[in-house]
Amino acid sequence: MKCYSEKASILSILFMGLGQLYNRQFGKGILFEAVEILFIVYMLPFVSRGLWGLVTLGEIPQRMEAGKILPGDHSIFLMIYGIMSVLLLLVFAAIYVMNYFDARRVGEQRDKGKPVKNIINSIATLYEKGFPYLVLTPAGIFLLFLTVLPLIFGMLIAFTNYSGPHNVPPRALVDWVGFKIFMELFRLPLLRETFFG
Repeated sequence: MKCYSEKASILSILFMGLGQLYNRQFGKGILFEAVEILFIVYMLPFVSRGLWGLVTLGEIPQRMEAGKILPGDHSIFLMIYGIMSVLLLLVFAAIYVMNYFDARRVGEQRDKGKPVKNIINSIATLYEKGFPYLVLTPAGIFLLFLTVLPLIFGMLIAFTNYSGPHNVPPRALVDWVGFKIFMELFRLPLLRETFFG
């Protein structure tokens, strides 16, 4: 018995689309490779900067030198870019996993001696059996960025020292403080009485 599925799986892990090319699905393999190349070339710089911004929330505040305002890091924008980067990484990881399972499934078909579908047959099968997923995918991605991103931002901002008028970007940087703010809510008598009477 041949082991196409194992080789295709390993190749798919190494680089998207290699498993499909090994399984003689050239159109699908080229599409997956194009997705990974585009991600590496165009999205990786944004994602790496976004993750840096999410962790540090900036290093240089806005300042004034010789009567001119020099721009610095904007902690809130960096947090939003960081959340977007994490969401983009999750979308890319989902595509990568889909690539792996597709190569493995087609490799198993080859192991059993079944013919491999070309790109036209794959699109027809996707249209017939996966039409709901195909239609809902763009809506799901928009939902991720238009609904989930603001919710995550709202939760994360609670763990920073963002407060006016002293800690408002871009004049000042915002820092991660964790649960310190929540503990202060229960330590201050006025606020404690608000919650517990």
